[in-house]
Amino acid sequence: MKYKILNITLLLILVFGLTGCDLLKGKTGNINKMIDEAEILNWKDVHSTILGNKAKAEDYENKLYIYTAKVYSIEEDYTQLEYNDSIQAYLDKEVLKTLESGDIITVVGTLTDTTSFPKLKNAVKLDDKTIKDRFIMAITEKSGSSAKNMTYSNYKVDSKTHLITSYETKGASSGTHKLKYDKNKNLIEDKIESALYGTETITYTYNKDNTVATESETKTKNGKTENGNTWTYTYEKDDKDRVIKKVGVNTTSADKYTMTYTYEYDNKNNIIKETQTSPKSSYVIDYEYDNFNNKVKEISYNTNKPYSKTTITNTYSIIAKK
Repeated sequence: MKYKILNITLLLILVFGLTGCDLLKGKTGNINKMIDEAEILNWKDVHSTILGNKAKAEDYENKLYIYTAKVYSIEEDYTQLEYNDSIQAYLDKEVLKTLESGDIITVVGTLTDTTSFPKLKNAVKLDDKTIKDRFIMAITEKSGSSAKNMTYSNYKVDSKTHLITSYETKGASSGTHKLKYDKNKNLIEDKIESALYGTETITYTYNKDNTVATESETKTKNGKTENGNTWTYTYEKDDKDRVIKKVGVNTTSADKYTMTYTYEYDNKNNIIKETQTSPKSSYVIDYEYDNFNNKVKEISYNTNKPYSKTTITNTYSIIAKK
């Protein structure tokens, strides 16, 4: 009798253990299926379109969308994402309990009620691993200084390499960027087309260790092309093969103007401090990162005026699936 009870107990543990694994696989599979079927939602653009013509709401409703936004408030059944142009994301209550105002989250859910109180129904919050495995992220906004405020949009991504091939900027610098890469996925050309300034092309060459060897500029406007600056770079590395010092020389300037950059790292090999020194000044830039190693904050100051700091905040969003 004793052995019979033991055998039944072991059988129950085995059955429930397998069932738990199957449920976990099923849940993961269901989320992946939702991601496969969903589109990436640019809610500001969609909301603007619907406000201009409510008849177009039906083109967007009752479809699955992936949406990244900041938590504004947490209610009993949903979280309100953003303050302006907000959406209510209806999540599992246990998930809602883990949220805090200000969190940046990514959800996938069904969009409804776009002309009244927009909602993402039956929404699921995606974890960091899923986001890293399934999506490509990029900067969408830079803010904090009127001289540097920028928005980034209309990203195009190569489906095979997952590299960004073009994007648009507005603000401190406006234009369309068209990018080219070498076989090692190093950026070798950034062509910036602007209605105001014409076309600026920045080209890069690389050393065997994939550090930038040279950086050159050319500008074309009204059919005339002018060569800009050309910089050459040399490096020093630490015992972990990380660049700790970079020296840039402007070979096109009469005095061979020189810039020196030094770097400090965190335990994830992210640069957390950069010092830029020129013959006339020295600046320090401190960097902060999110869970995806995206550079979300830049705090800079002149070493002669450490009390006068400029803070730039970078916002990132999902721009494509992998």
